[in-house]
Amino acid sequence: MAAPMENMIVLTVLAFISLTAGFEDEFEGSRTLSLEHSFDQGLDPVFTKRGTLVIKSVQSKRATFSQSAPLSKDDRQLLRSTVDDDGMYRVRIPIRETEEGTVYVSSFTRASYIEKLKREEQEKTKGGKSDDRSFFAKYWMYIVPFVIIMFVMQSMDPNQGGGGGGGS
Repeated sequence: MAAPMENMIVLTVLAFISLTAGFEDEFEGSRTLSLEHSFDQGLDPVFTKRGTLVIKSVQSKRATFSQSAPLSKDDRQLLRSTVDDDGMYRVRIPIRETEEGTVYVSSFTRASYIEKLKREEQEKTKGGKSDDRSFFAKYWMYIVPFVIIMFVMQSMDPNQGGGGGGGS
């Protein structure tokens, strides 16, 4: 199962490629792209390889992302400092070589959003643990009021309250 951050990257790239005029025909079919990322905040950030994006079809928006390796300890520290500074997390994909150099598709988001996605992913992983409590321990707050209502209803005198029945 893909992580939320990976889903965001894949969807961003597919949306950009789909919206680029005349690019769909060139991109149709399977293509493998290298994804690079950067935590640098300067005007000329340094990018490192993050993983590989395999686009199966732009038309049907089918793609997969596989990371090269989990974030290193240094990258995690850079992410924390970027979040603290409310900085940008940048990604780019080299799509073709020209005489002037490499042409990239790039995007960015606030690093705090990436940190939030990582936390959510960790919570989902923790949430996968089963609840070992007994049935009564899990549902006592529903069972007790039901039992009280049943006792109250049984203790009521069935001959009172209706006002209907009787003679002249």
